[in-house]
Amino acid sequence: MDNKYGLVIYKDTTNIGDDIQSYAAACLLPQIDYIIDRENTDTFSSDHGEPVKAIMNGWYMHQKWNWPPSKDIIPTFFAFNYSEESYFYYDKYMKSTFLEGEGQTYLNQWGPIGCRDLDTQRLLEERGIPAFFSGCLTLTLPRNIPEKPGNYICIVDIEQEAEALITKQARSEGMQVKKITHSIPKYEEGTPWSVRESKVKELLALYQNARCVVTCRLHCALPCLAMGVPVLLVRPDMDDKRFQPYVDWMETATPRQIAAGQFPFSFANPPQNAEKHIPFRERMIREIRAFLNCPVQPLPARDEQAIRTWQMQTMKALLEASLAHALTLAQKANAPKPHYKDVVLRQFASGQVGLRYIAKYFLAWLRYKLRRKN
Repeated sequence: MDNKYGLVIYKDTTNIGDDIQSYAAACLLPQIDYIIDRENTDTFSSDHGEPVKAIMNGWYMHQKWNWPPSKDIIPTFFAFNYSEESYFYYDKYMKSTFLEGEGQTYLNQWGPIGCRDLDTQRLLEERGIPAFFSGCLTLTLPRNIPEKPGNYICIVDIEQEAEALITKQARSEGMQVKKITHSIPKYEEGTPWSVRESKVKELLALYQNARCVVTCRLHCALPCLAMGVPVLLVRPDMDDKRFQPYVDWMETATPRQIAAGQFPFSFANPPQNAEKHIPFRERMIREIRAFLNCPVQPLPARDEQAIRTWQMQTMKALLEASLAHALTLAQKANAPKPHYKDVVLRQFASGQVGLRYIAKYFLAWLRYKLRRKN
């Protein structure tokens, strides 16, 4: 039987970066027989239950409870991202519950798990799930370097003040400036992948032919690395866990450095990217192609009833914990609030604040009273 292939997409995205990640997978697939919604992998069903090979890349479990995936999906995990944040981000119970029990068993069966970032690798390994840092799948995008780059740069979603300063400098160097956003309206239900793919191709062609690209977006910067386009990452938070270790692979500057003129970067003659991503790119391409081309192997035994029972029980416990937390918040919101003066005095009594803070507070209080009196 010929292999069947599924493309994993995030149907409800408002960020074209999600579609760029799916496009990277599409470039590696021999063909696309099925579209799989990344947030509903557990309910995916193929024709007659036939096995469907899929590259499981991207940020999984926004909703957390749609896990583990359907038995019809034969996965390979590269560029897998999992965050403890969720719709129930305040609830400690929620953070990693679906990486335990049947969720953990599933990942163990299909491991080792190639992770998009070091934090995901850490989360999995702490739970005994075999994992490694693979890099992002967008690093495998095809390179079509033009003989002569265009006379323009692209600025993508950076802070306004930094954007204005970079625009001014680029134009002083004779460059045109194209301002772009990765934010997109949500597609209508049923929009075919071909429509979304055409938008991605159009955007990537714009980047490919630019003199350089300036961005705060991970899935703008990494595709540019893959395509050999000089990139400058501009963010205030270079320590963001999603960007580790990628910040060491490209030119970077904070908005504060740009405001102070502390970034020696020519937009007309930008420095070439370091090629630290190449070993990760080559490994992903090699191992994913080997997986896609081999026949489907006998599948691990799994008890579907046990999996769905665990899923429902975990969801029930989650809802109960979340409702209890919401009730506690509501009770706190309705409780009478202590006067700020009483709070300050209690903090002083417990040693949380010193005399200088107390003096500063009461001087401010005295000025306020005098203003009201006058």
